[in-house]
Amino acid sequence: MPPSRTSDDISKFMNRFTNALRAVFRITAWQPLLVLFVALAIRLVYNLCFFQHRICDIGDSSYYLTAGKALADLIRASWSETHLSDFLVRLCQPTSVIPGSFQSFSSTNLSDRLLLDGPIFPSYLAALFLLIGTQAGAAANLAINAHSQFYAIANSVVDSLSCALVCTFTSLAFGRKTGLLAGLGLALYAPAIINTQQCYGEPFAYFLLCCWATLLVSLVSLVSLSSMSAKDQSLLLLNCFLLALFSGLLMLAKPAFVFLPWLGIGVYLGVMALGRGKAAPIEDPDKESGSAKKSKLVLAFLAFVLGLFLALAPWLGFTRSVSGQAMLVVNRAPQYNLYIGNYLATDGWKTWPTQPSIPNTMEEAKAFVLAEFKSAPLALVGLFLRKIARLTVGVWNEFQYSIGLFTIVEQNIWQGLLLLLACLGLASILNKEDRKAKALALAFAAIIIFHLIYASFEPVPRYFISAMPLVMAFAAQGLLTLYVTFIQGKKLQQRAGLIRLVTVVLPGFTWLYRFASPAMVFSVFFDTLSFEQIRILVALFWCFYLVCVFVLLAQVLRFSDAHAKVSRLAIAAIVAAGALTVLCAAAFFLQDPALSESSLLLEPGGQGLTDRVRISLADLEPALPKQLPGPLPGYFRQFDSWLLIDCETNAPPPVLIVSVNGKFLPARTALMWNELHPADKDVPVIIDLQSRAMSIDKRKFRQWWAVPFSTRFLKKSIENEVILSVPAGSPPVRIFYDWVNNSKNTDVMIPSLTKFSWTKGFLTFDHRDARPYELRPSSPLTGGELKSSYFAKLRPQMRLHLAIPHSAEYSALNSAVIASANLPLKAGVKSIMAHAAEHLVSGGDPRTFTLPGLVWDNDMKHAGLCEFNFEVGKCKARQLVEVDLTLTGSKDGKAVSWRCPWQPACLEVSPEVTREVTLGSSPEAGANWQKYQYTNMLPDDFAQWQTVSCNISMSPFIADQLYLHRKEAQHAQMTMRNINVELKRSVVPTGKFEWAFY
Repeated sequence: MPPSRTSDDISKFMNRFTNALRAVFRITAWQPLLVLFVALAIRLVYNLCFFQHRICDIGDSSYYLTAGKALADLIRASWSETHLSDFLVRLCQPTSVIPGSFQSFSSTNLSDRLLLDGPIFPSYLAALFLLIGTQAGAAANLAINAHSQFYAIANSVVDSLSCALVCTFTSLAFGRKTGLLAGLGLALYAPAIINTQQCYGEPFAYFLLCCWATLLVSLVSLVSLSSMSAKDQSLLLLNCFLLALFSGLLMLAKPAFVFLPWLGIGVYLGVMALGRGKAAPIEDPDKESGSAKKSKLVLAFLAFVLGLFLALAPWLGFTRSVSGQAMLVVNRAPQYNLYIGNYLATDGWKTWPTQPSIPNTMEEAKAFVLAEFKSAPLALVGLFLRKIARLTVGVWNEFQYSIGLFTIVEQNIWQGLLLLLACLGLASILNKEDRKAKALALAFAAIIIFHLIYASFEPVPRYFISAMPLVMAFAAQGLLTLYVTFIQGKKLQQRAGLIRLVTVVLPGFTWLYRFASPAMVFSVFFDTLSFEQIRILVALFWCFYLVCVFVLLAQVLRFSDAHAKVSRLAIAAIVAAGALTVLCAAAFFLQDPALSESSLLLEPGGQGLTDRVRISLADLEPALPKQLPGPLPGYFRQFDSWLLIDCETNAPPPVLIVSVNGKFLPARTALMWNELHPADKDVPVIIDLQSRAMSIDKRKFRQWWAVPFSTRFLKKSIENEVILSVPAGSPPVRIFYDWVNNSKNTDVMIPSLTKFSWTKGFLTFDHRDARPYELRPSSPLTGGELKSSYFAKLRPQMRLHLAIPHSAEYSALNSAVIASANLPLKAGVKSIMAHAAEHLVSGGDPRTFTLPGLVWDNDMKHAGLCEFNFEVGKCKARQLVEVDLTLTGSKDGKAVSWRCPWQPACLEVSPEVTREVTLGSSPEAGANWQKYQYTNMLPDDFAQWQTVSCNISMSPFIADQLYLHRKEAQHAQMTMRNINVELKRSVVPTGKFEWAFY
């Protein structure tokens, strides 16, 4: 029988295993390869199996793709026609617009595009276009239908190389364990995975930054060698050449990066020069002579100059030929971003409709910012601090995709934890004795801090992602510091400090990123304070919380090495990071217009909300004859008025019951105010692109909804009572309101009625609402449901508005003529399509996608609404489907068509439940039907259409799935029934009119 193992044998075996594991960790070559494999596997699986959208050419990436395709076409034409000497002549065409101006954004000229976008990323895209070849279709018109996964795979390869490079330079600079954690951290970083489907230049820019950092760290390692062989000297020259080459490429990658490599190199050399005098010189017996050192330095300098010349000379020559002057900086319209980023009226958000008077020169933009600072200095300083948070504390995930169980909220929370760990990691490195590690850490920290320059413009997290590889390196060191503190902590106090940090940070960050505010709690305990005073208390509360977090960080740093004191440099790093964080938090909570916001859920069939509003026609008095207090003038009474409500529902559109002065109206389906009040033409296009890329019904976005009611129920100059409720059987509706001072009737900041900001709603961490705030009056709620005896100075103020249409040309002389010309349609609802039977739509048979159209003569000249009702049932698993309605006809002998831009891009339908069956019976599908309804405004010239045809197309999958997951799309099925399309009377007056708001 084999001898049994004793406890000593087991101990020896574990020691051998531990020593072997440590030996493996000493081998650095396998770590970057492991990180490369993990990162590439994750990205390929995500893009090939899970990703559902084609978003390569949405947003600024379309500009990059335009430049890349034009450059590829030029290269292909020059090569095929054997006119290689003609290439430079055709490339360097003079620019047709002012370089860098706002108007140049829309130019498709290759020289203009390269001046704006730079030569680096368009060249990468041009290489991809050349690899694709000359196929027609997606590659030719930039739809990228068939090639979206090709771009995703190419971007995945580049991004995986960045992960491997992060592992490499972090291992060389700060240790192998830190490097492995940093590489794996970037490999698992959600925005890096998600955005491989997009063709933006930032991921490629941080790939170049990782190359540059690797070369810098390797050069430092070579220079620090005590003796050099001939091979080492050759590697030194090659390293200098490549470092200069990638420094030049990095300078041209993004406009602000022109200073980036020199900032890092300068900080490193400065720190090393300051620390050299403190160390005692060590005599080296094999020390080289001064002439040998000088010759090596000259060769290294020449190699560096040669690399920099090869990187920058072609660009300088190109800019001189195109614009007449050599420009080193890539000019991507900085004056436009500076202007909109400091526009106080929109809180620094880019909005549609766009701001007026957009400057074309940097001098005009600077003059505007100076004027804003003179008018409101504290507001502009606070805006700058809040823009730092917009830039850094949220992830780049503008379509808000989830990664597994991590939604956009959890991803933002992890982003904040990474920044906190990075602060700890930087302080931990600065607390060590390794002078080279300190110098490299400060150089990398300077590059991260340099990214805050984007807060001077309109910042989005996409601009900060190029710093995330360096943040990940520090965060890995911070995580390792926490681990060492917990494992090696011998005293209970050491582990208790770490436990306190975790228990304080995790709940606090969760509340911060979910925008949970203690304002209402303070209102209960400090019932005599005004809201401005409560706002200050909230700001102090969160500032105190963040101070406690950084104090706990300093304690963990002290406990991580019990035998050493925390250095002054490490303390300075924590204090600086903490001070900046506290300042940004204070500015946010002191100036955030949404801090007073709260909401209430109206349940179906529940108690309604009562609101009392006094109608004043002061704005219209110049256009009206003098009237005594009493009913509204007859002209106003003939039109429907609209109650505007800031609300949202999971099953849009919201259905509401409105009672005005005791007159209860039947339940009405609300309309989107953006549709009723035509916004800028870009707004529906942008929202449609966003909803398609997110696979979300655009009506689920926060917005203003409008419910019509008869204006004759209102009374002039006296208090009017409005009651709002949700009928039984309808989905619940969440209503938003504000807490304002009860002592005075002050206006409040509410979401804009006319402006929309894609940046605010989807790009930054503040993704609660896509509308910027503006100062508007709103009526106070007097219902008893929210009123509390605790609130002495505060009262709930509902976000309700009355919108009354009136003619811009109204006067006492022509009122009768205008009234007769704008009488609303008294009656008439015409059904133009009815399909009650079940209709099976199969993904494998395209003929089932479209229902036969119905041709009819237009006998409803005053029709203004098209209402579409249908029910959808699923035969298989939960899936996204598409239903589209299009009206076609003729006008003046020409074919015309209309598809409302506000109709849903996709619908989410639950699977049908199959009931249990007995022997001999057939399965019966469960009655799991979902009813959908949406109402659209018809085009203004619809009364002139003839022989109108209604066409409905249905698809059991979204369009992108057909390109990305063809087999899954072909096997999809859904059923439709009770399809009904009706035309209804016009809901707004015809001709020219304006809206009066109350």
